[in-house]
Amino acid sequence: MAQNDTAAVQWYMKAAEQGHTYFLGWQLKIGCGVVKSEAEAARWYRHAAEQGMAVAQCNLGHLPLDGRGVERSDDEAAVWFKKAADLGLTEAQFVLGNLLKSGSGLTQSPLESQGWFQRAADQGQAVAQSYLGSILPHASESSEIEKITSSAAWQVALD
Repeated sequence: MAQNDTAAVQWYMKAAEQGHTYFLGWQLKIGCGVVKSEAEAARWYRHAAEQGMAVAQCNLGHLPLDGRGVERSDDEAAVWFKKAADLGLTEAQFVLGNLLKSGSGLTQSPLESQGWFQRAADQGQAVAQSYLGSILPHASESSEIEKITSSAAWQVALD
């Protein structure tokens, strides 16, 4: 079957009319078979995200983080990344770890940050694994590592 992106968008629109909006948002974000519009993508992602779709929540986090299609807002981005991270999406867990590490959109918390990196790494997220591998050898003592991994913030992130 020949690829027909315009026909695919028509099917995605039919699905969106029934409440399945994520893929229409994706097509709008990348401009495949339709005129690219990150603002419209955000609208359709929001609908899917509000239904609890982790990938939509994560994508909805990236748009305000980068100011694409919506107003730039670290606070708004953090809300959506946290929702997706809580649902177990490793990409969102890693980004949330970075936001907590830098204090962007959230109160800076290195310990909670490392907890989210650990959660993503435990699920096989390679960048989180590399990051943890790069920081743990630099802990000055094993007691510092124990303090990090036994902290309440670390445990909350792992629960």
